Amino acid sequence: MEQKPSSGYQKMVEQFIRPFRGDYCVSSLGPKTFPLDGHLATRTDFILINKRNLQLHCSVYCPMPNPLHQKLADPRRSTVIGLHCNGGSRLE
Repeated sequence: MEQKPSSGYQKMVEQFIRPFRGDYCVSSLGPKTFPLDGHLATRTDFILINKRNLQLHCSVYCPMPNPLHQKLADPRRSTVIGLHCNGGSRLE
């Protein structure tokens, strides 16, 4: 005789292993150009396809060059990669 998993077990699976994925529009991420620490920054959104043919929705945030300064952007600037958990989203 086969036993069904308890509802407590099913709730745990839904919360930790396969949590609900919230729906949101890219516009919910805010404007593509925005002030950041006295400078302007821009967001570029794109989709990557992984080896399992799943879509990874990504955003890259970069400082915009200031036309008032002739200095080129520093090629050594740091890159920060933010990842969210399996129950999160880019809205975090």
